[in-house]
Amino acid sequence: MNIYNTLMEARPSSILPFGSLTPDQRDQVHPVFVVTPPGPPRQIEGEEPKLPTTPGAHLHKASDNIEANCKGMSIGVDLDAMKIAGPKEVVQFYRRLKQSGVNAVPVITASSLVDPFIGNTLLRMAGEMGGAWLRLPVSGQCLADSNQIISIALSQWSVPRENTKLILDMDQLSNIDLTQWEQGIIELLKNIPNLQSFGSVVLAAGSFPSKPKKIQADETISIAEYERKEYQLWRSIAGNPACPVHLDFGDYGPSVARFSSSGGGSGVWPKVIYTTESTWIVLRKRRASKGHVATAYRQLCHHLVSLTNTYDGPQFSSADETIYDISCDSIALSEPKTARVLAVSRHLCRTIHDLGTESVATAIVT
Repeated sequence: MNIYNTLMEARPSSILPFGSLTPDQRDQVHPVFVVTPPGPPRQIEGEEPKLPTTPGAHLHKASDNIEANCKGMSIGVDLDAMKIAGPKEVVQFYRRLKQSGVNAVPVITASSLVDPFIGNTLLRMAGEMGGAWLRLPVSGQCLADSNQIISIALSQWSVPRENTKLILDMDQLSNIDLTQWEQGIIELLKNIPNLQSFGSVVLAAGSFPSKPKKIQADETISIAEYERKEYQLWRSIAGNPACPVHLDFGDYGPSVARFSSSGGGSGVWPKVIYTTESTWIVLRKRRASKGHVATAYRQLCHHLVSLTNTYDGPQFSSADETIYDISCDSIALSEPKTARVLAVSRHLCRTIHDLGTESVATAIVT
């Protein structure tokens, strides 16, 4: 079985879709939720000023969302960006997830290991939780740097390898020569001692564009197609006879790998993201004012459903069924957050399906 590992920011719109997966689908995906520090509170004119969220309250909210949607699942939680939280809050966070029935383990990064205070806390939790996932940055073009980072991290690693998932994270891919990266990553894998002793090895990356194509003046609906470069790269490496280990696939979902976001201004820019086996289809309309958002989303979904060579039909997944219902005006979509849930849900279902197909599975060298 090819386990799908997806790295996502631990916000409600990324966590909620896991609650709607079938039992079989939940067994085939291991999410990594990256908890980022709380942002400044949104101040509303005329209301009392809101106080910033405390680290403890922020972690509590994240655990609430994970508990509600991921019970029984194997997940990793990366708290590297939560250095503002104390060790007591971190320990309580992981223990609470375990007690709620979520099979959660710490995701430990190279930067965490460098800090003895943080690293020791997470390694102690790894022992209590029965394992950990080690997430290390790699590059197919900077082999010397990647090898050094991996070597240092493994020398500090005290968790038994059989209880460790090794995540080799290439971060955001851009316009790269996939052939060059394929050879570089294979060489990097060969240089890791006793690679087969890890519980599993994951190759993760993201390539969703940070800047969407501009909507032209004469466009009612803008349609752009972007290659899923990380999926292409993983298939090439995992299917290469020279690859020394079984590689599981990892990505950042329909998001930019650095979890950057922008916003501001009045109105909403309606957008629908639809994942296919090899691409993302992004449909957008111009900024919609209040009262016209639902109509804009209905038009986008209607156009998507009309793309018969792209849309898989309402029977493919719950997300596809929802898209069809919106296109028929059976239900309304008026919130960008709901559109984000729909995009993540579709992406999960499509990727899990593709990883389970014979064409992919038979390409893997085991």
